[in-house]
Amino acid sequence: MSGQPLDIWQGPWNCVLDKQTGLLWEVKTDSENIHDSYWSYSWFDGERGVPDRGDCFFNEGRCDSFDHVTRTNAESLCGRNDWRVPTTDELTTLINLSVPNGQAKISSGFFPRVRKGDYWSSDHSIPLRGFYARLGDGANAVDFRDGQVKTLPYRNAAFLILVTQWE
Repeated sequence: MSGQPLDIWQGPWNCVLDKQTGLLWEVKTDSENIHDSYWSYSWFDGERGVPDRGDCFFNEGRCDSFDHVTRTNAESLCGRNDWRVPTTDELTTLINLSVPNGQAKISSGFFPRVRKGDYWSSDHSIPLRGFYARLGDGANAVDFRDGQVKTLPYRNAAFLILVTQWE
C-alpha cells in the first residue's frame, strides 16, 4: 500500500498530506530508524553548510540534513523519492499556536513525535547576528516551542522534518 492515502482512523502512518497546501510531510517515529524523532542534524546541502554534526543512531558517524534527504529518497518513503528540506514558509504552516504551553506547537494527532525544539528550513546564507555573528551565515529554523523563526549556525544540531509536493 506504499504511497496510497489512508483514512484518518487507519494510522499510524508514515506521511501526512496537508490538503490546504498540497504538501506531503514526513512523520517522525520512535523506532530508531532514519525517521526517529530524537535524531538531530547539522545543516548541509551537499555544498554549503557543515556536514556530520548532528546525532543519529543509524549512521556510524554523525548526521546532517543532506544525509537524511538522501536516505529518505533512497527508501522511497510513502512511494516518493523527491523529499527535501522545507522552506521557512512551508514549515511555519505546521505551527499551531493553540496547543497548550509545554507541548510542541503542532497538531499532535497528525505529528505525535515532533519535539519541542528547532527544525531546519532550507532557507540559507542568512547573516548571523549577536553571539554567532563571527561564524558568518547560517540557515533558518522554526522553533516548535513557540513558533518563532530564528537563524542558526550551520554547525548547530537541530531537528528535521522533510516535505514533498503532492501532485
